[in-house]
Amino acid sequence: MVEFAFTLPLLIILLFGIMEFSLVLFNKAVITNASRVGSRSGTVFQPDPQKTDTEIQNIVIGVISNNLITFGSDVVGNSDVGVIRTTDATGDEYLTITVDYDYEFLLLPNFLTFGNDISLRAETTMRFE
Repeated sequence: MVEFAFTLPLLIILLFGIMEFSLVLFNKAVITNASRVGSRSGTVFQPDPQKTDTEIQNIVIGVISNNLITFGSDVVGNSDVGVIRTTDATGDEYLTITVDYDYEFLLLPNFLTFGNDISLRAETTMRFE
């Protein structure tokens, strides 16, 4: 009984640590996919007019808000979507989408000194078709 009392807190911290970092990795995959979807939607050939930066940002925010696991935190307030259009020396145009998201820990900051959140970043660059 005494040994169990000593090992139980460590097992609980380990269990919640695995869950927290699994959520971090899942959310990183979601924002990476969201930046890919936004970049693809903005670069695919379509008749004029091209999608505006605001329309692309709304597409990315829609993917993020539907797929992130947040447990009630504000997705739009914790995320930032950037749209950058560039042209290289050969005249090819590129669209770069960056997604920054601040993941808020659920339980671990109370036990360890991680801080309150982790900044996740995803970036995708595609050439206009």
